[in-house]
Amino acid sequence: MLVGGSSQIPLVQRKVREAFGAERVVVHPRPMYAVAEGAAIVAVGLVEKVGTVSRDYCIELVDDPRHKLIKFCWVF
Repeated sequence: MLVGGSSQIPLVQRKVREAFGAERVVVHPRPMYAVAEGAAIVAVGLVEKVGTVSRDYCIELVDDPRHKLIKFCWVF
């Protein structure tokens, strides 16, 4: 499977097809998103394995410099 910017270069596509055979090469329909989509799919599988968070997750607001969104050891 070809992904990323270089997968859109016709010469790269041709050379890879020559090396591996056209029937074995797939050019992702959205090559710039393929890695991110794959990471999201893997992350979904890991979600059930996480029961608690290991640190606080905060955002900084103008009137509250440390507004906690998710607190340490919250169970999900």
